[in-house]
Amino acid sequence: MTSSTTSGSAEPSTAHRLVIVEGIMGSGKSTTMRLIAKYLQEAGQPALPVHERTEPHPVRATDELEHWFEPWRDATPQHLADRALARWQAFVEATQVETSIPVMDGQLFHGDLTHLLLMDAESALIFDYVQALATVTAPLNPFVLYLWQEDVEQAVRTVCAERGAEWISRVIIVVTFRNCFAISPVTESIAGRCRL
Repeated sequence: MTSSTTSGSAEPSTAHRLVIVEGIMGSGKSTTMRLIAKYLQEAGQPALPVHERTEPHPVRATDELEHWFEPWRDATPQHLADRALARWQAFVEATQVETSIPVMDGQLFHGDLTHLLLMDAESALIFDYVQALATVTAPLNPFVLYLWQEDVEQAVRTVCAERGAEWISRVIIVVTFRNCFAISPVTESIAGRCRL
């Protein structure tokens, strides 16, 4: 996208063509994503809310895997990183020709990056993935809103209490304990999961 100046020359636009709302589980990502999309639409800017559970998800690399919630069963960390970058590249290309601004619930840090961490990917692979992702998404000039939690453990305990036992077993137990790479003293409790 370009914009013209009073001198008539074209310069790159500084408009944000992607909004990503990030934060730990239960921090308010989904609610904030919906509110931003609503406000953009009310201001006359077409916006497309993209929830983390959107099916099919435009950037989530695990969607076509047989065990999408346990990608370590179907992919190596490198394979998952490559799949994720390919999905992001296709998403950026599609978004550049659309008028709607996607407002995404997570997926920059939540999602594939979390899976790479749970898969115990090498630090160099994670660093290269993050660098490549920044390059791939740069044409959209993304606006990233991170919902900071001062006390992560307390925030997770609060959301666990609010969402109940079923949510705890799905998010904490399934994601952590079923992952043979993640079972360690660091991740086998809510406190350990917070440190992750």
